[in-house]
Amino acid sequence: MRVIGGILLTIFLLAGTYYYTSFADSVRRQPVQLATKLDFGKWRVEIVRTFDCVPDPDAMSESLLVQLK
Repeated sequence: MRVIGGILLTIFLLAGTYYYTSFADSVRRQPVQLATKLDFGKWRVEIVRTFDCVPDPDAMSESLLVQLK
């Protein structure tokens, strides 16, 4: 009787996992597509620090890094 119970429990767990994953895949939303337009005009940006930007001497990293595009 234990063998039959173990087989039924294994089948139940595997079938439940299969049906759960197929259900989860069916209700997954598609990612939002963002459409952005780049402006190739001339821009001027002024960055004002409100704190002391000092690099970490142990990590050898920059204190402030600004990247565009």
